[in-house]
Amino acid sequence: MLQVTPASDALAAASGECAARLRLVLADGLDRETVDGFRFSVVAVDLGQPVRRSGSLLVELVVLDANDHAPTFDRLSYAALVTEDTPPGHPVVQVKAVDQDSGLNGKVRYSFVGRTLAEHGQLFRLDADSGLITTRRPLDFEARSFYRLFVAANDFGDIYGGARLTSHTLVEITVTDVNDHAPHICLRTQRQGSTTTNHSRATGTRPKPAFVSDPNDCQNASSVTVTAELVRLVSL
Repeated sequence: MLQVTPASDALAAASGECAARLRLVLADGLDRETVDGFRFSVVAVDLGQPVRRSGSLLVELVVLDANDHAPTFDRLSYAALVTEDTPPGHPVVQVKAVDQDSGLNGKVRYSFVGRTLAEHGQLFRLDADSGLITTRRPLDFEARSFYRLFVAANDFGDIYGGARLTSHTLVEITVTDVNDHAPHICLRTQRQGSTTTNHSRATGTRPKPAFVSDPNDCQNASSVTVTAELVRLVSL
């Protein structure tokens, strides 16, 4: 909106001419993310007789950015599967956030939230620029099979004296089992704590139970009870 106001008496007296001042007033708020600039002409027309004369001025208005948008993740949460034999440095999942602001106001850096960094920072690494999460060392399904990581995305709005804006997301990582443990067999004797057996027992006597256990999950292991029959050795 252009508002025309008369020139001051001092200005008019000094110039010896009729003068007017133009003032550009915003009628509504601006949004750089919608329109980042304006270009228009201002035309001034006198009231001369018999011929009116005019002059024009080209105005270019550039809308500067304000840090009015926080980074936005492309998902509310992320989920990933990784096998326990995954080598260190292997990619697990990549998070992504976009900030509609420009310049440093729109530059995004990623980080683990404090508690996540303290509890799981030795196992997982988060690239601050790309948002890629990788393993730092081998995982162990038998020790822990599920992790919840909280990730923050920050802009650089505080560099210009404003406030840094932040968003958060959740990353859930499930560790799957591999068959990395052999079954363990334990023979239970009749007397608890005894490791001796009666080699003179005849064939056909009551068998002794042996227990087989495997720390892998149910797809790679079974826990069963078998019987072992002691056979009498006979010298020929």
